Amino acid sequence: MFRFIRRGKRRRKMKKVKEGDGHLLKKYRIWNILTHSLFHIEITNDTDGKITNYAIRSRYFAEEPSVDLYREGKHVAFSKLPAALPVDNGVIEIANGSSGINRIHYITDQEDALSVYPDKRSIRGFRMWVHKRFPKISSFIGRNGGCHLISINSSMGTSTNGNNL
Repeated sequence: MFRFIRRGKRRRKMKKVKEGDGHLLKKYRIWNILTHSLFHIEITNDTDGKITNYAIRSRYFAEEPSVDLYREGKHVAFSKLPAALPVDNGVIEIANGSSGINRIHYITDQEDALSVYPDKRSIRGFRMWVHKRFPKISSFIGRNGGCHLISINSSMGTSTNGNNL
């Protein structure tokens, strides 16, 4: 029952996908941290065993959030979010929220979910490297960031004289 509903939602998302114009993916530079995210996945084709590299680029601060799909560095498709981008042997599903991309993963034809990894030069790639190399520092950063968000949120809810806004 639930699989039928998920497949219907996926089909509706796939209808939004438009064909790409074929431009090449530019190398991710340090200043691109401020403009877009880049994710990668390598997918092995079941029929011939060939490995294909895919890249997903998402821009920040866009009026309508969208993603671009690149195969072997060539632009093949784009879609508004949330999106389901068809690739070899499955679909790359991307969900967004108020703070950007919340979930991105590759769903195979057998309904297995696989992770998509961020570019190593992106801010998300740096955070993943810190987490793998220094797990205690990474957990400290996560807890500290959460405490800062809670304190900022609670301080915005009261005025200087103690009355709630």
